[in-house]
Amino acid sequence: MEDELAELVIPGVDATKETGILQEELPAILGEATLTERRRLLLTMLDAVYVDTVEETSIVAIRPKPAFQPLFEIATTRKGSDVVLINEPPLANC
Repeated sequence: MEDELAELVIPGVDATKETGILQEELPAILGEATLTERRRLLLTMLDAVYVDTVEETSIVAIRPKPAFQPLFEIATTRKGSDVVLINEPPLANC
């Protein structure tokens, strides 16, 4: 599993091709991953996760890291997708 996680980001490789490969393999990788491995994978892919703790206690939006933006943009176009992306950069800590 560690090897698969390490192979997700390969500098210098065509990003579009890698995004397609990742899109196809991600469900299998997540399905085989332990909870700790899933957490590490998601920390690698996401800058923020927005959770509605008042109404539904569910994830309502995500902000992917720039390298993974294309992957999540593809996910938003799938039929029945409830994926909502936040594209604004993170606020600077004051």
